[in-house]
Amino acid sequence: MTTVNQDTMGWDFGYFLMTDDPDDHSTHTVKITNTSHEAQDVYVGAHVWDSRGYSWYNDDCNSVTGWSNQHYLKGNGQQLAINSNYPDKWLEKKMLQVGESIEVEVEFNWVTGATRDWSVTAWGTEGTI
Repeated sequence: MTTVNQDTMGWDFGYFLMTDDPDDHSTHTVKITNTSHEAQDVYVGAHVWDSRGYSWYNDDCNSVTGWSNQHYLKGNGQQLAINSNYPDKWLEKKMLQVGESIEVEVEFNWVTGATRDWSVTAWGTEGTI
């Protein structure tokens, strides 16, 4: 697999962060709006704790790593799986006109012992988001 990082110099960053999600099974909708004075490409991603944040050699942590802790990022006609082995996913970029908004949905299925922190981040290439 090849990974290429974008040069985000000059881009604007916005985020929503939830710590200690109270529900075992939860769905949240996050709205992203182009508040810039021009149309721009927007990149949206969702994030949970990486498996490296848990002890691999501690049996108490085995239930929170791997595929058993499945979550989803939905938007732009895509549904992407997230878990502690693949803790962040990015939707295809979306061109937003001035004042235009998109909504993305994140769905979580927390297992016992998992850290219930998550975020949705958005990058605007031309201005505020």
